[in-house]
Amino acid sequence: MIKVKIFKTEKIISKDYILNRLKVNLYDDVKGYGFHVIKNDELFEIQFTLRSVNKQTVEYANGEQSDIELATYLNVNFGIRFGKEIVLYAINPPLSMKLPYSMVHKLFGEDSGLKPIELDLKGVIQSLSERHDLKIKSISLSNIKVDAFTLAKTKIVSSKDVSDIYKEEYMDTPAVLDSAHLVVNGIETELTRTGRFRVRKNQLATFLSMLEA
Repeated sequence: MIKVKIFKTEKIISKDYILNRLKVNLYDDVKGYGFHVIKNDELFEIQFTLRSVNKQTVEYANGEQSDIELATYLNVNFGIRFGKEIVLYAINPPLSMKLPYSMVHKLFGEDSGLKPIELDLKGVIQSLSERHDLKIKSISLSNIKVDAFTLAKTKIVSSKDVSDIYKEEYMDTPAVLDSAHLVVNGIETELTRTGRFRVRKNQLATFLSMLEA
């Protein structure tokens, strides 16, 4: 399983546009950051690399000391989908996407309107259930009204299917669906409303298309 975070733009981005922007944003050892093209066929994938250099003092057995430089690399892979609603996705993104996101935003251009996608999970589940075979293995919910003064959170898990519980108890209420563990046409995924999900890599393209339909 891989972790994925998805993004959209406010305008159409062409492959030629990205290729031209990449020419001035390629990785450079002097700068210590930039992009590499990983795939350029039916799939278009790039990698952002950030090099960090730290100095460390090493003491040898004879008591002599010397300073050495240790280089570490942060690598984040991005897939770009031209002419699609989900334009960009990050593969196995780090917990902090601040720098990689700022760099890929620069690559797309300030006027592209690139931004993370937030999912309406209730709407996603409704749409998927109408078009595919859907099984809900678990759901996490918040904003559940207990009384006039109390809101609660809960997680419902089953080895079978919690679809009926979800529909009867929570679907048409103000409860917020924060995450869901689904099986859609045999594709297993864990979705969050922040636009992150897990899926097998060989099923990623199919699942992205399901989300867009």
